[in-house]
Amino acid sequence: MAHYLSLNRADFLFVPAQEQFGISEPHAVQVMIYSTGFRSSSYLNKGPSSNSQVAVENIMIAHLSQACNFPKRVILEGTTYILHGERLPCELVKELVLKHGEESVKIADDKWIFEFVPKKGSLGMKKLEA
Repeated sequence: MAHYLSLNRADFLFVPAQEQFGISEPHAVQVMIYSTGFRSSSYLNKGPSSNSQVAVENIMIAHLSQACNFPKRVILEGTTYILHGERLPCELVKELVLKHGEESVKIADDKWIFEFVPKKGSLGMKKLEA
């Protein structure tokens, strides 16, 4: 069963070794997708759409394949959402040891924090009143 990233919770995204992209060993990247200022129907409560998850996964692969050249901030625009992402140092690198079966998994040196912003008019999205 596939694992989907949840809103407003730190998570790890597993990126297997992908030689074609220059990723020689499996990695775990700390990722958080949060939503601010919006209340939603069950659509958003289930987490970002599969399209936004694929976009985040693609950013992780691109970042791991060329870490020193990858930008610290990105903006992704989907049909119903905008994701603002920022790359920051991951403090857990020194503290955790992860394995996938018997294989060691390297924790990425950076973590990613994304703000999930539903576009106006998206189903079930209502701006919170202060």
